[in-house]
Amino acid sequence: MNQQKITFVVNGNTYSLAASDPASIREMALADRQQLILLLESVKRQDALAQATVDNLANGANASPTPSQKPADTHKHPPGGVANPERLGAGDIDALMARLAFEEKASRKPAVSRQRIYTIAAGCTAAIIALAVIF
Repeated sequence: MNQQKITFVVNGNTYSLAASDPASIREMALADRQQLILLLESVKRQDALAQATVDNLANGANASPTPSQKPADTHKHPPGGVANPERLGAGDIDALMARLAFEEKASRKPAVSRQRIYTIAAGCTAAIIALAVIF
C-alpha cells in the first residue's frame, strides 16, 4: 500500500512524508510534529464543518453549524483511507449538487420586486407628463 509523499515546510524545515512511512514521521522534530498535528486537526474540523453545511443545505435547513457543534463524519472512505475520485457515492453526488445549487443561488441577481416595478412605472409616467406639459 504505497501512499504518495507529501512535501511541506514547518518552521523553516522541509519534510517529505507518506502515511505508509512511519520512520520518516518519527524523524520529525517534536515541535514541528506538534505544529503539523495542530494544523491537520484544524483542517479536519473545517472539513467536518463544510460537510455539515452541505448536508444542512441538502436537507433544506437554513441554520449553519456553530464551531462548538461537532458534526458527525459522514464521509465513507475505503479501507485504505484514500477515496477513489472516479467513483462517487450517492452521498458525494448529492453533496456536490447541493453545493452547486447553493453557489448558483448565491450568485444570482435578486429578482425585481413589484414595488420596484411600480416605482419605475410611476417615474416614467411622471416624466412623460412633465415632457407633455413643457412642450
